[in-house]
Amino acid sequence: MKRGRFDHRLDSILRAARVRLMERLRFAYFRGRAQEYLAEIHLAAGIDPELFAGKLLPLEKAAADLLEMRICHARRKGYLRSYLAEVHMLDIFVRHQHIQTVNWSRPNLSLVSAANTAAAATVPSDPDHVQRLRAGFHVVK
Repeated sequence: MKRGRFDHRLDSILRAARVRLMERLRFAYFRGRAQEYLAEIHLAAGIDPELFAGKLLPLEKAAADLLEMRICHARRKGYLRSYLAEVHMLDIFVRHQHIQTVNWSRPNLSLVSAANTAAAATVPSDPDHVQRLRAGFHVVK
């Protein structure tokens, strides 16, 4: 299969960074600190000054597009980790390890075997009761 130019990991980083920027910018905008926040993460210089006096949505879109462009540039040049640390989004870059709860190659029967050994260790007081229990089990094929 031919490998395409689309990078799924970069795409997930871009989406997460874009959403995170929009959330933080919305928080700063409603407190009157949008321009300060964008200056803090070095994006204010690349945005049109008229957008700071306008509505939130065009400002969010312009800032997110600029951030996406800079992340792609940092990825091409090889300093993506340091750039994400600079904009306080390094936790997006870290791969989260999936905890494997089921081992499909070897079934997890430890609880069943422990219950079976405990049941086998006890001697039933009524043998007829055991026969009635066994009659209820059917082999399903």
